[in-house]
Amino acid sequence: MSVLRVYGQSLDLDAAIAECGLAVCATQRRGEARVSGSDRVFSQNAIFVEISAADIEDFERQVDDALSFLSQYQTEIADLVGTRGVEEAYIDFCIPRLDGAAQSAIFSTQLVRAAGRLNLGLCLSLYEVS
Repeated sequence: MSVLRVYGQSLDLDAAIAECGLAVCATQRRGEARVSGSDRVFSQNAIFVEISAADIEDFERQVDDALSFLSQYQTEIADLVGTRGVEEAYIDFCIPRLDGAAQSAIFSTQLVRAAGRLNLGLCLSLYEVS
């Protein structure tokens, strides 16, 4: 799975969602509890848009889906990232964490350029998979 993550303390979530034209899969609001019953709260507002539903173990497909997404939604992404209050935006790719092994995942030059043109960073999140 890969997700476009857009963050900002003063980001107006409702206005950004209404104007972005992308299918938002989740949000977080500054001051809301991170986990129900927790004292820890989110420090920023955030919008999340699913880019790829590919399995966590299919990094190559996540990258291919991201390239298609960036190409198809250039205007919408640029508008969202350019919204007043946006402080950070990146694509988060999820892959399994391998115990005791060296691990790498290479972002293609094509993906790096496409993301860079839209002022997006790239993130690799490693998750333990049972």
